[in-house]
Amino acid sequence: MKILERSEEERNILLSLILILVNIVYALILYSLIYPNINTDNFHQTTYYLIRFDFLIAFIPLNAISFIFFFKLGKLNFSKLGLNKKGFFRAFIFILIIWWSTQLFYCYTNLIMRENPMTKSYWTNILALPYFLGEFIVEFLGNSLFEEVLYRAVLFSQLLIYFKKKKKFSDEENRLIIAIIISQLLFAIAHIPNRFISGYYTLDEAIIGIISPFAFGVFIAYVYYLTNNLYICIGLHGLGNIEISIFSTIFPPTQWFLYVIFFFVFFSTIYKQNTIKKDIKDIMNNKKEIINIS
Repeated sequence: MKILERSEEERNILLSLILILVNIVYALILYSLIYPNINTDNFHQTTYYLIRFDFLIAFIPLNAISFIFFFKLGKLNFSKLGLNKKGFFRAFIFILIIWWSTQLFYCYTNLIMRENPMTKSYWTNILALPYFLGEFIVEFLGNSLFEEVLYRAVLFSQLLIYFKKKKKFSDEENRLIIAIIISQLLFAIAHIPNRFISGYYTLDEAIIGIISPFAFGVFIAYVYYLTNNLYICIGLHGLGNIEISIFSTIFPPTQWFLYVIFFFVFFSTIYKQNTIKKDIKDIMNNKKEIINIS
């Protein structure tokens, strides 16, 4: 196959474009032929909503294809995708801090605007626990994992590497901007067909509907560029797609607006500082090894 004879970045860019087409076609088939003819409620009730139908029929196959494409054909590995073992715990704590800060913001604004913070009812319903676990599984191990690997870890990063090697555009900043725009515009466009068929968009809303996922994609791509940690991208993606707020609020900013603000606040004050300290510690350890050897 000629595609396998290309450089690693060119090969993975082409594989990404093929997978985007596969995803669009598969989504059209699911939303037009399969979902309308299957009663998913019966399946979800049987599994107590712990296992979702779309996770089994959509995201497991798509993630398996991603693995074959990028690991077997593209010759990438977990480290190149930003999925290092050491990065998971740091990402988990970082995402938890961002989420909890958002909840505190809602709590305090509720206290200011009304007497008592209003807790959402599903947090006091133990029967909702399987539903929440099902939401987490389908989002974090399904949709978010698939899209973050495809659009951020592979397409965006491989475009950036390709531009660097080919010395495209004038400098690093322009290469970064162009790589983000191309990859995230494709991310936004890929959302239109299935949402249009499922009735989420009308024809008039489709063009406007590109703006939200594009802005979301630009932010997450930049997060990946700053951290080289895909776990953080998956976490932010999952938080944005599922409703896990403790408090209801009448304050105008949405969750996403607060996630963006808190990310940059804590990235510069916590995450980045810890990374610098770790790098200094590694350098000092290397120096001690060199001294001992000499």
